[in-house]
Amino acid sequence: MTERFYILDFDGVICDSREECMITSFNADRRLRGAAEPDFEGRCIASESRALFRKYRFLARTAREYKLLWDLIESGQPISSTQLIRDQVAADEAELAVYERLFYEVRAQWREQDSAGWLAENPIFVNVAAKAVRWMEADRLAVVSAKDRGSILAIMSANGFPLDESVVWAIDEGRDKVGFFSEIRAAHPHSHVVLVDDHIENLILARPFHFKLYLATWGYTADEIIRDAPRYGIEPISEAQFVAEA
Repeated sequence: MTERFYILDFDGVICDSREECMITSFNADRRLRGAAEPDFEGRCIASESRALFRKYRFLARTAREYKLLWDLIESGQPISSTQLIRDQVAADEAELAVYERLFYEVRAQWREQDSAGWLAENPIFVNVAAKAVRWMEADRLAVVSAKDRGSILAIMSANGFPLDESVVWAIDEGRDKVGFFSEIRAAHPHSHVVLVDDHIENLILARPFHFKLYLATWGYTADEIIRDAPRYGIEPISEAQFVAEA
């Protein structure tokens, strides 16, 4: 039997970063508009906006798409859970590039100024993290994420599940997930590679690499997406089913 090699997304699979991403992305948007002082407690975020961000967080795949999500929320227009976010709102790519830089600057500032507060907004799924470390120790793991490597390593270490830097393939390397998928498949041409992600678009983009594709359902994916996944050859997987993987 061919041994399985696992690729895990981080946000929404190993870590519930919904609150941290909400506060970081909101502050990046404020900074883009000229605000000088950060609001790392999120006091400036209206309760209705909080609820909408939490509900539709799964639509944002990258830092730039958080800006689009806030634009949608602030516009008051209906948000579709089954339509790509870039098909729902106009995107100014030059502005998004500036926003992306500010997003990572805000996150780094928060981490540096209030590490405990920042970590508190990044709780992990303990059973998933424990499984990831077990696979890492068996040389069967890659964590591929749109989060920066330093944040991933800090979160896992603080929670007692340290990862080797070598298994983390992060956005600050200057490549997107498809590029990482291609490299991992080339490095494991004969392995049964399993990809677990909470964003269906990432899984669809991975189909050419002939991975086994699982949609994580324990994070914040909408029920409509979970029901639709099999149509794309993607299998929804619960946390209990994931933990039972060999």
